[in-house]
Amino acid sequence: MTKYQRKTRFKKRRHGCDKKLEDFGRKHYTYINSFLGDQTVRDIIVNDVKPCDDKKYELYVEHANDSFEGGSHHVLIDQNGVIQCSTNEDGNNRVGYGFQDVDINKYDTLCQSYSLLLYYNILQNYTAKPSDSESHYRIQMEMIKLYREIINSELFRKKMKDEGILLYANRKAYWHDIERTSESKIPISGDINTIVMKINETLDEWELYGYMWFTGDGKWQK
Repeated sequence: MTKYQRKTRFKKRRHGCDKKLEDFGRKHYTYINSFLGDQTVRDIIVNDVKPCDDKKYELYVEHANDSFEGGSHHVLIDQNGVIQCSTNEDGNNRVGYGFQDVDINKYDTLCQSYSLLLYYNILQNYTAKPSDSESHYRIQMEMIKLYREIINSELFRKKMKDEGILLYANRKAYWHDIERTSESKIPISGDINTIVMKINETLDEWELYGYMWFTGDGKWQK
């Protein structure tokens, strides 16, 4: 094999790996950011599935700033009305923890996951170092562990059914399956067992290689 052939082969392999991460990013957005990030679902999680014995915060969603290109941003509000945020934005009745920095980690859209780690006093065990890929990896593993505990609870399935969360009207309005294409308007499945299966698949892929999507430039790493 010539040097040119080896180089071409490497480029093709690298392109395939990067494409795999892009596909994961859409899947993660569908089932983690969009579905588990829905405020109704999050309220069920913290109030019914995994209530906190020493509740210090309330979940809150605000409009994201230009750093996140609009959309929504998940934060917490403490008992004194102070916003607790995963970014480094401080001041104006706001505390920024500095874990989330899209200037360093381009596709780090994990605010709703950071907020749950903060809610359950898990993120407080870590030091904010967005540029430290090893620390960033460990925090993502904490997110995965927490989500597995939540979605594999029988109570989670029961509440999804009892509250009619997966009614067609909800799925059509809020949750589109963009796993194959970001332009998809096809609703996610209405079967909770299928949803839990897809979330578990996403968590497995996140643990194996998906963490790279949220690290640095979102490209495949050696």
